[in-house]
Amino acid sequence: MLVFFKSYADLQRSEARWNQNIGLFKKKIFYERSSTAETNKAIEEYKKRTETNREGAIFCCVMGAKCAEGIDFKDCYGRLALVTGKPFVVIKVYQSLSIKGFLTRTRLVHVYKRKKGS
Repeated sequence: MLVFFKSYADLQRSEARWNQNIGLFKKKIFYERSSTAETNKAIEEYKKRTETNREGAIFCCVMGAKCAEGIDFKDCYGRLALVTGKPFVVIKVYQSLSIKGFLTRTRLVHVYKRKKGS
């Protein structure tokens, strides 16, 4: 089972909450970390646990990070995916894209008017 979070902060909050409630899950939980070495180790352990243990495991990762974008969880590694939260676009990024789109459209309009008027 894969659980996707919108940020590392959300993942860490959930991890802290789950650690307070020991025994809440019967499955072993693995977490993606910002460190590549720690993440690779967690992926290896998750895959090994999924292959050898009938109960399976849970792997928690962040949308847009290494595991969500670059790792192929096929067959027994990703039978169920759960997305938590709502991934909002960062406002500054959205504003810059809007401005870029506006400038592109207005430039094209001016180019079109110049060609048409000639």
